[in-house]
Amino acid sequence: MLICMACASFLAGQVVHPLAYYKPLALLEPMASRVPADRHSISLAVGAARTASYLTAFVGGTILILRVRRGRQQLVEALSGYLCYVTVYPIHSGGREPERSLGKAVSRGFGVLALVAFAILED
Repeated sequence: MLICMACASFLAGQVVHPLAYYKPLALLEPMASRVPADRHSISLAVGAARTASYLTAFVGGTILILRVRRGRQQLVEALSGYLCYVTVYPIHSGGREPERSLGKAVSRGFGVLALVAFAILED
């Protein structure tokens, strides 16, 4: 994800700098009067690079969250037919009782200290 952020940042800076240098893009007031005129293109390029980096991180983080959540749900679905009793002890439970359901523990994102499961043996 960091490589994607760096590439997006580099490309955004390379695209915006010439546009700002040849004046199709310009700083708006009050920033235009605060930044020296010869630095306007650099300022816009840096702003575009930072924005691209943040946007890439947001999109990548969202994709990562969704993939992890889907993987956890698939794990619960795969194990649901084999588990008859589950005790999950969260590391930081905040005074809560141990979860009796693997689905609840996984969906809430608890750090698992101990997981005890008894499998149903098929004959």
